[in-house]
Amino acid sequence: MVKAGAELALRVLSFPFPVVAACQGNAYPMGAFLIMSSDHRIAAEGDYRIGMNEVAIGLTVPRFAIEVARQRLTPAYFSRVVMTAEMFGPAEAVTAGFFDRLVPAAELEAAADEVALALSQLNMTAHAATKARARGEAIRLIRQVIDEDITPQYGRDRVARRA
Repeated sequence: MVKAGAELALRVLSFPFPVVAACQGNAYPMGAFLIMSSDHRIAAEGDYRIGMNEVAIGLTVPRFAIEVARQRLTPAYFSRVVMTAEMFGPAEAVTAGFFDRLVPAAELEAAADEVALALSQLNMTAHAATKARARGEAIRLIRQVIDEDITPQYGRDRVARRA
């Protein structure tokens, strides 16, 4: 399950067309990874949290997730999110870098549609090439750590350690 989620996050991060994410509720941890992997991220106002809670529940954050977070979170929030599992409401999550902007909940779908329409006007060849240049090093590293860290052996080792 972790590998499938990591592969999906990598696919979103490297997708050659713009990806818009709209969030209206709790997003942790895989939800947070997928949002951070998207190109434009919109949050609805509301009473919910986003973050990477692995450390709080006794798990080591996978390296692919750390690299996704490094791409999007502001330096001031990176350690708070990754190493201390701090969770944030939508307004502070914009400051942290999880989202690009916050809109009233009733306007979320329209805002996402508006952004998607605007992004559809880009030259997709230029977009894909620029995204590959901008994210290429991170994408290669994430591909490598998925292959190194998340294998069937990884799951068996965790079960054996618990026994």
